[in-house]
Amino acid sequence: MDYIKISEKIINKLKESDAKKIEALDVSTKTDLFKVLILASVSGTDTAKFIAQDLGNLLKNENVMMEHIDGQFNGKWIVLDFKDIIVHLFQDTIRNKYNIENLWKNRNNSIIKLLN
Repeated sequence: MDYIKISEKIINKLKESDAKKIEALDVSTKTDLFKVLILASVSGTDTAKFIAQDLGNLLKNENVMMEHIDGQFNGKWIVLDFKDIIVHLFQDTIRNKYNIENLWKNRNNSIIKLLN
């Protein structure tokens, strides 16, 4: 399955899970490490942990294995690595503090049109 279809599945699951401020950035021209960066805000640590587990299960059923997960014990900021797709689940205070989307956005970096 290609990374665009996988990204769509992730975004749909995030929407179903009441994640907020979902952004998908195409970073394929900026790095060879991954192609898509998905960011989402969550309401609390339990919600973040649940969504992370849910995404892992969803993609496992699609034969897409998670390469790595970090932050699942704390739950304030969880990073899921699906090789071509990196997902960040943040509480708003953490997301606002680090402002990761602005590190990747510039006039040459487009937001994937999955969210339109």
